[in-house]
Amino acid sequence: MPAEQNYHITEQELLAVFEALKAFRCYVDGIPFNLVTDHKPNTFLDTQPTLSRRQTRWSEYLQRFNFTWEYRPGRTNVADLLSRNPSYRPATSLVAHALHAQLCVITRSKNTPMPAATPVTPPEPALQTQDGPWGNSLPPVTSLTSPPVTSLTSPVTPSNPFDLAADTVIPEDMVMEVAEQPVLDLYAELKQGYQSDAWFANSNNLQDLKLLDGLWWKGDCLVIPNVSRVRTALLWDYHDSPYAGHLGVNKTLHNMQQSFWWQGMFSDINGYIRTCVSCQRSKRSQVKPSGLLQPLHIPHGPWDSVSTDFVTSLPKTKAGHDTILVFVDRLTKYVHIVPTTTKCTAKTWADLFIQHVFCNHGLPLEVISDRGPQFAGKYNQALSDRLRIS
Repeated sequence: MPAEQNYHITEQELLAVFEALKAFRCYVDGIPFNLVTDHKPNTFLDTQPTLSRRQTRWSEYLQRFNFTWEYRPGRTNVADLLSRNPSYRPATSLVAHALHAQLCVITRSKNTPMPAATPVTPPEPALQTQDGPWGNSLPPVTSLTSPPVTSLTSPVTPSNPFDLAADTVIPEDMVMEVAEQPVLDLYAELKQGYQSDAWFANSNNLQDLKLLDGLWWKGDCLVIPNVSRVRTALLWDYHDSPYAGHLGVNKTLHNMQQSFWWQGMFSDINGYIRTCVSCQRSKRSQVKPSGLLQPLHIPHGPWDSVSTDFVTSLPKTKAGHDTILVFVDRLTKYVHIVPTTTKCTAKTWADLFIQHVFCNHGLPLEVISDRGPQFAGKYNQALSDRLRIS
């Protein structure tokens, strides 16, 4: 139902349980059984303090059954494979995989030798105006004018689940976006990159890698050399392509780590996504906006307010001092400069404050510093102990 498509993931998973128990009630009613799910939040349904009205209705129905929740991750859930059949992918995903077959063909054929490259041209879809997967919302497409794709294995055959169906209608904007990307001979680029990349010349870096058919692998991941064209093509395919969806840094990294690896992968993905024009234009920042600047008030009298800070990384003196501790009266700008070391603790700071500020000007109303709350707490405690303030 269209309304059920708007449920969030937890409710969709719970709806599947509800419908399954309704359908198989005659088999499980009155007997204890285990209910296996790959969605862990549902296992805490009985202990949730608050439930929505929909969840309350479903929970009330589930109370009639004697079952125990059992969590099983999706990667080990046999039933989860039914939703991962490649033939169930949407038409946009099929088109994108056909046009970018060279980016994933290596990972599907790493156990077989690499034959010579064979040019492959996707078949031309037939004209559709009514019954295509996009209905009447798009103008009919009469031809597909994308450049040929170079396959590193055999040409695309009708048995391949990623082939283009003969009656598939492809949006022109998606075709043009994919067609603008350069076509790379990945096998040749990788072979040349392994020879030119100095990282592979160090034998210590290759201890955890294995060489198979001229390509380096780290576990099940193909190692990508420092070749800008190849890495940029992979980043585009996993972030900018029509079926990638402009995901964030963590999700893009997770998807790429299923098949590829290189040194500094996270920083490259982070830098690429931070400079993505579409993401910067369309996505709003998830960081809480900064507040307004709050200027410090003007003190009423001399030494009522004291600011303090360290000047570090100075040449060491004969007495062993390499740091200066500065106390400044915020009203008169009178300064006390005290030599110290970088190992100055909160207790040492309190002693220097009493010696140079308290003994000459008394106790100020406030002390302003850029130190963190932990340091400020230890400083206040040490100062209170020295002055016997309880």
